[in-house]
Amino acid sequence: MILVLTGPVHSGKTSLLKNLVKELKRRGVRADGFLSLVALKKGETARYDLFDLKTEKAIPFLRKTGKKTWSKIGPYFIIPRALNRAKQKILGCDRKNFLIVDEVGPLEIRGEGLWPALSLALKKPSLGLLLVARHSVLPDVLALIGPNRVSIVDINQNRSLSSLLRTIIDWTRNSRETRERTQKEAPRPCT
Repeated sequence: MILVLTGPVHSGKTSLLKNLVKELKRRGVRADGFLSLVALKKGETARYDLFDLKTEKAIPFLRKTGKKTWSKIGPYFIIPRALNRAKQKILGCDRKNFLIVDEVGPLEIRGEGLWPALSLALKKPSLGLLLVARHSVLPDVLALIGPNRVSIVDINQNRSLSSLLRTIIDWTRNSRETRERTQKEAPRPCT
């Protein structure tokens, strides 16, 4: 299952996800991945950090200063260590965890950034995944993934949190039942 949470810039997508993750944990659903946290300085975006959902620690991600060898997106340098950790997290997610990736944007559309890891993860048939994409890039993100594979949740619609929560809990329950059924049906070794 692939969900895409979409909305305009600074519309509350990450704030919604913070509440979603808290509620998933409260209900015993294992979520992994990361949120993109913005830090403001004098009302303007100063930097972004990745908040690891498993370790609950922030990792410096985008900065306005950096090394010439680092990739850039807009006015920000991408800290390679953080990008690599995000890719590892995507590739290492198993079907027991629901993966949240905040966010997919112009870099991924160009085949860079997180896209190499996401393209491999999307081949896993049992993956539960929630991606964040701004309205402005949504058509391009859908073209990458395949629009028929995705359910879209727009932050501007009412009850986005309850809708996402219900969908993820249902997927988790069905996924768990499928795993248990598969384990029971697996051939046992002869003794």
